[in-house]
Amino acid sequence: MSLNDNVLVKFETLKQMIKEKSDNFRNFIVLFSGGLDSTLLAKLAQDIIGDKAVAVFIDDESVPSYIKDRITTLSKQLGLNIKIISFNILNFDDFTKNDTFRCYYCKYHRGLLIKKLFPESLVADGTNIDDLNDYRPGLKAAKELGIWHPYVDAGITKNDIREYAKYIGLPIWNVPSESCLASRVFYGMRLSIDLLRQIDKAETYLRNLGFKIVRARIFPGNLLKIEVGVDEIDKLLDPQLRETIVNYMKELGFSHVTLDLEGYISGKMNRNVKQK
Repeated sequence: MSLNDNVLVKFETLKQMIKEKSDNFRNFIVLFSGGLDSTLLAKLAQDIIGDKAVAVFIDDESVPSYIKDRITTLSKQLGLNIKIISFNILNFDDFTKNDTFRCYYCKYHRGLLIKKLFPESLVADGTNIDDLNDYRPGLKAAKELGIWHPYVDAGITKNDIREYAKYIGLPIWNVPSESCLASRVFYGMRLSIDLLRQIDKAETYLRNLGFKIVRARIFPGNLLKIEVGVDEIDKLLDPQLRETIVNYMKELGFSHVTLDLEGYISGKMNRNVKQK
């Protein structure tokens, strides 16, 4: 496929930035989530500077199980230099209390760990231009820790990333946007390993039924609100399938099972948050 010249120029600029910046550090560390943005960044970095580029995946209970499975697949498909680090973010009360600054605490604790494990290294993540328009307190932690946003500096958007990933044949170029399981929980509800696993089981079940975009949002009163893509709502409303899903979710322990008629929209839990 052909690619817009403007996108090509942006990525050539990005590659040059990675090469020049990495020369001054022991390693180039990519905070690797298994999503499209960080996967493409890790792939580009390894192509440019070889094993000096390290994709670090932090494995904890907030990561959906299908992402953990994808990490293994990507490692084999792309030959990435991936380091997997086990970490229990639930040990931190500032995270588990789940206030509107939760993402700040998560990013800070994770980033601090990486800084300690990989001294004298440049740490980068997959933040892109579009991310700056959403409520993302984790960006404050990244700034405090000196984590670099290569896509931002190169003026690269999410659509640019998707187009370039398709252009080079990256196998996950068309995956939906993804986030941690904690983002499904209404602010103020305390996070626990049982709750996160309950969410993961609910979403895994829906994915196994063939739904492409899935969110199991949790609200006070043990209420589960299911989000799927707008084009998948009719499928979920099939009477027999709907009854099967409701019964399964009740078996998981949810008292009320509802459907969000608006469909999936990224960052929906942040609509009532006042940015700080």
